[in-house]
Amino acid sequence: MTEEEEVWLENEVKEFLGEIELTHMTKSYKIPTLLCFIENNTWIMNVSKERLQEVWADYYLKPIHAKDMLRNKNTKKWREWKKDELSKLAIKNPVKYLAKSKFFHYDQINKIFSIQESLKSYLTPRLARHFSDILTWRSLQYFAKRYGRE
Repeated sequence: MTEEEEVWLENEVKEFLGEIELTHMTKSYKIPTLLCFIENNTWIMNVSKERLQEVWADYYLKPIHAKDMLRNKNTKKWREWKKDELSKLAIKNPVKYLAKSKFFHYDQINKIFSIQESLKSYLTPRLARHFSDILTWRSLQYFAKRYGRE
């Protein structure tokens, strides 16, 4: 472990990463929602509905991920939706539930999903890589469990 990583064990970063590793998922929606906070190993503290829309669309365009949208009659035709329908779904489901955590907040007036300020000083490129790795692992785990090795 690096010095930076050792510091994470002594503060709320350990709990934050643990929550990401263990958050319950009945659908894969939380994965692209959390991916919105990272771009090129850089943290985005405040995520707009436009960012949610963009990341969700990119995530679900991958055939294996698209299966999760196609299996549900309400989301089967998501590619035909109006531009903001994906962000509405993101806000209705994963944003709403993730915002119950102490690490995330959703501002309903400004429609901004954010990471709690208390984490700001720890949001480094190294932590972004760890966060991304966890989400990659969760995605692989989720789709392998649901769809096997298709």
